[in-house]
Amino acid sequence: APPPLTAPPPAPAPSAALAQTLSQPASPLPVAAALEEHPDVGGMQAVQAFIQAVWNVGEFVEIEFAVAKTVDRYFRAMARARAKKTEELQAAAEEKQEALFVQKMGALLTRELGVLKHGTEMQETMMELLKPCLEHIELLHRHLHDKPGLDEDMDESHADASEDVLGTESKGKQGTELKPLHERNVLDVVVDWRHSRDVIQIPAPERTCIVSNLPVGADEAKVRLTLEVCGPLKSLEFCYEWQEWSDLSKAAKAATPADDSLDAGITPSASSSKGVAVPSPKYTMSYAVAEFGTEDGFSNATRPAIRLFGLLVMELEESKGKNGKVKTKSVGRPVFPQDVRNKHTLLLRGLPWHLPPSVVLGEVARLLGSQAAACRLEVGNCRAFRGYDSLIAKYSGVGDVQVVATQRVNDEVPDHKGAEAAVLRFQRFEDAYAARLLLKDLSLAGQPVPCGFPPWRPLFCATDYRGQVLSEDMLVDLPLPRASAKYISKVFDPVSRFGTPVSAME
Repeated sequence: APPPLTAPPPAPAPSAALAQTLSQPASPLPVAAALEEHPDVGGMQAVQAFIQAVWNVGEFVEIEFAVAKTVDRYFRAMARARAKKTEELQAAAEEKQEALFVQKMGALLTRELGVLKHGTEMQETMMELLKPCLEHIELLHRHLHDKPGLDEDMDESHADASEDVLGTESKGKQGTELKPLHERNVLDVVVDWRHSRDVIQIPAPERTCIVSNLPVGADEAKVRLTLEVCGPLKSLEFCYEWQEWSDLSKAAKAATPADDSLDAGITPSASSSKGVAVPSPKYTMSYAVAEFGTEDGFSNATRPAIRLFGLLVMELEESKGKNGKVKTKSVGRPVFPQDVRNKHTLLLRGLPWHLPPSVVLGEVARLLGSQAAACRLEVGNCRAFRGYDSLIAKYSGVGDVQVVATQRVNDEVPDHKGAEAAVLRFQRFEDAYAARLLLKDLSLAGQPVPCGFPPWRPLFCATDYRGQVLSEDMLVDLPLPRASAKYISKVFDPVSRFGTPVSAME
């Protein structure tokens, strides 16, 4: 029988400040069970020691996925190296890949652990724990993914081999329905609040839809003409908060040229006079809230074929001819009506990154309580923000807003990480619509924060936040990016809590 597991392989002992972090397991290790059956006890001990350190450090910094992805790339590179024709070429390729892997892992640990108080010591200790694992890369690759959620992340990463180690999204797809958000740190907030019907007039949900992907600078007459094919309209409200925010963001970056795909919101402008054709964006940020006069008109507008292919609204598209001159032509842009009963989510973008999430939550609760209505806001993905175990903002209708935060107590925990955006999930469209009007003047640290409905259609989800396959496929309004989808429990997972079964939409 193999000897019991007691300590990692020989390596410099960690300092006293790191003893608790690197030696006490944060969760049961799956390697322990495999150790009983594997003949290479020393290799399994080395793998277990490194995995234990990665998981424990992962309680304080987001490192687990980045390490797993780096190991996965090294594993695949070594497989290619061992496929060389001669032993000399194999040895040279393996040596090169091993040196490159150690270099990348060192840079990764230095970058991620640099924010910690004893980050340098921790990085050196983990690199020493990694060295004996280099001879057992198959074991490390296999067991490093045993933590829930990592397998799903790795499967997604294989689809794009050009993605960097941190798994950032492709810039070319940002702002589209496939990857609507470019922000990585996003608050996911569950809101318990009811609006006052006497103060705000709300469109009837059973006759209202949100029409997305409107042409930039859409003409109201053209949009009405397109929608009234389905039935007469009672009201049509155009919403340009995201287009205006996108234009302001681009104007602020005009001095230092950056990517122009922030949110695919480029408007045909004076650039045409310089002989430069400005292409129409594939997907725009403009949308409208349309209330039909009859339920038949609403039903016609939300038929499955129209939800999938859209209705065509004419717009002008610029192109450059063979003679170098810019010409325009009229083309049809598909717009997509969406049932508002599945759109009860608001999005806040452009949050000041230096503000802790508690300040953002408190200000939102204060504005929602301006109607003297009680409200409760709870962050469901506290694990994505350092220092918090739970974060709740409450307002009883009188007095001040109370922010209750349960914080981790550990010397190694850095300052709270700020949020770049926030998703507010309400129970009903009526509440989200009323909250949007109250939050239109939201300002944080002297900086205006835009608020509105997500202009994209709900996304298809076959797994929950842990990567487990669902019993039924769901449509979810704005699921979070992978870096922020770290929920306290399944109760806060928007896929399970707010998702709509695909079968119900057919």
